[in-house]
Amino acid sequence: MRPHRRSGEPREITHFCLLTGFGAGAVNPYLAYETLKDLVRREAIVEEKPGQAVENYIHAIEKGLLKVMSKIVSRPSTAIAARRSSRRSG
Repeated sequence: MRPHRRSGEPREITHFCLLTGFGAGAVNPYLAYETLKDLVRREAIVEEKPGQAVENYIHAIEKGLLKVMSKIVSRPSTAIAARRSSRRSG
């Protein structure tokens, strides 16, 4: 079973990538959520519906993680293809 991490530290995509890379099954960035809620309360961010700011944040983190993971997966296959083509030509 992969551990779950509750931390105030993760804010950026890189932080989430590192935590999941080191084995976290889930990350709860409570401080980021509280910051967003505070910004909404102070009207620095305007929401169309309640909770929209947190939903948008989660969506952005998910898209960023997917982008990083897709690059990690594609790089080894590219390296293997490059080695194969160099063996054929050389």
